Amino acid sequence: MTAIHNCYCPTRRPISASANHSGLEKKNNNLIATPRYDVHVEKGSVKIFDRETKTWVRAWGDPHLHTSDGDKAQFHKDNLTIELQDGTKVTIVPTKPDANGISLVDQVAVMNGRQGVVSTGISSNAGPKTGNVEGNARKIDDLHQDGTVLVAGNEVDDLRFEVDGKEIAGGDATQRWGEHLLDGKGGTGRIVTLNQRDRVRGPNRPGQPTSPQGLESLAKDIAKLVEGLVSKLRGAAGNPNAQFPWQKIFEQIAAKLAERFGAGGVPGNPVAGGGVPGNPVAGGGVPGNPVAGGGVPGNPVAGGGVPGNPVAGGGANGVDLGRYNGVGNQIDSISNKYESLLAKLNSGEELSQAEMTKLTTQLQQLQQKLTLLTQFLTNMLKTEHDQQMAIARNLRA
Repeated sequence: MTAIHNCYCPTRRPISASANHSGLEKKNNNLIATPRYDVHVEKGSVKIFDRETKTWVRAWGDPHLHTSDGDKAQFHKDNLTIELQDGTKVTIVPTKPDANGISLVDQVAVMNGRQGVVSTGISSNAGPKTGNVEGNARKIDDLHQDGTVLVAGNEVDDLRFEVDGKEIAGGDATQRWGEHLLDGKGGTGRIVTLNQRDRVRGPNRPGQPTSPQGLESLAKDIAKLVEGLVSKLRGAAGNPNAQFPWQKIFEQIAAKLAERFGAGGVPGNPVAGGGVPGNPVAGGGVPGNPVAGGGVPGNPVAGGGVPGNPVAGGGANGVDLGRYNGVGNQIDSISNKYESLLAKLNSGEELSQAEMTKLTTQLQQLQQKLTLLTQFLTNMLKTEHDQQMAIARNLRA
């Protein structure tokens, strides 16, 4: 029986990089120190040691993930990201699986604030080679996809899936080697990384100049938040292809910012380029086709719902979210306030420094609102799951 615990944990706020924080130090080729943790990179393994609690988590071999309190997991195809309490983000990259489906630990990227460092060739014959700490954490972050995201508790061996808050505990007898399978779990990283020239604006620092790089970073974080909200609400609706009215507005804002201030949108990428028309999985949906995610407008039986009628199809969102309709309506309400911003971006007008600062403020407010909604929805989903587990235990008693 799978042993994944669900217990109360405090609401986690997004961890932002401090403008003055110098968090990483390369002690030697095999040791990277963060403000609280030591990341040991040895041949074939990466170990994160918590200096405060003397606990650890280790990825090794093909690859396994073991903790100091006996939890066991495995991953083979997807990257694994662990977010630490001191604002450090660690992304472990496996090699491509061989003909037998076996992979090894290949790289690890360690990022904190503006600083980042990468160690490569971890399982090679020559062993790991760790680069220097540089001020390009966001660039490193962009080159290393999050994959499955785990969040470390006060002790680093207490790991939870970011996507649903479930704790990894013990092993899983249904999986190979009796270990939890981490591949395919996803999640949305909350730790914000920066490059050297990015500027940080806090709520008590109005009017600080901003930069195109900072706007691009905000756009990427907003895109991740929207992607996470869409995934969670699709799960709540029981419809993996559900489309939401607010979804396109936020995706288009993120794509337009990436186009104007970053490397540009990616055609066919629902976050960076607006979705693949006719592809419900990639954000397009097939209009009028409820099976393919489009729904028939005004027909709740065929998946479309009657907008604004919760009885006939799920509140103002046109998707039946049941007890989560309030969250959907809130997001819809927020999106309406950003239609003018999208129009401004679409106009192609050049922005003065004052307008850039105002735009940054608007985006930070959007980022904060989406983060709070993500946390609220995550807690709701966790509470519902806990209630279901309690009922199941009572039935077995």
